[in-house]
Amino acid sequence: MSGNNQFDPVHATALDLSRLLAQNAITSVEIVQNLLQHIDAHNHQGARLNAVLSIPPLEVLLSQASKLDEERQAGRLRGPLHGIPIMLKVIVYCPRTERLTKPRFIGVGQHHYRIRHGHANNCGLICLCQC
Repeated sequence: MSGNNQFDPVHATALDLSRLLAQNAITSVEIVQNLLQHIDAHNHQGARLNAVLSIPPLEVLLSQASKLDEERQAGRLRGPLHGIPIMLKVIVYCPRTERLTKPRFIGVGQHHYRIRHGHANNCGLICLCQC
């Protein structure tokens, strides 16, 4: 890997990150570190977005990302989004039913993943935080 962890955390899509990972231009560890720096700079400081409710311990996130990087290097991908961090929204307002619901699916491009305990990790996704 090149060690170049420069990407735009605001505009980079999961597919952009997937391409960078496939080209060995970046690692999942670098993506996680970059995103956490961005969250730290803008969630309670800077713009004070207060959008992120909880983040797992840093050592847990980095360990998971490192494991996924090792799997990628060994040619074992769990899916098309292997090593991509995601942010889960805790509650979603559904205007059609005027109710608050928990999200049940993650959709990226043509791929949709049902959210249930442990499933996102089995797909190779890194659950970065809850919003």
